[in-house]
Amino acid sequence: MGTYKDEELGKQLRNIPGKEQLEVFAIILIFLVLEIMYDSLFIYGILEGWDQQFLSFVLAMAFLILGLMIDFYRRSFMPDILEAKKRRRKVITKLER
Repeated sequence: MGTYKDEELGKQLRNIPGKEQLEVFAIILIFLVLEIMYDSLFIYGILEGWDQQFLSFVLAMAFLILGLMIDFYRRSFMPDILEAKKRRRKVITKLER
């Protein structure tokens, strides 16, 4: 992901790999079980013709659990990268095009 000559704009100051924590992995697995439960409850509610307000609550809870899973994964398993970028010129000359 980048633009023309984007790799020349900065350098990495810090690149720390993510810590693989067993506790966070267990929390993500518990959230996965809850996500599957809410998804199956939503599908069952559609097939049984439940009220739309309750179905929207179940769907909102499923999206909330999914967001929490993604946030825990991002905080715990993704690398921590800090890049310092130089400022680009705002005018592009004809030679650079």
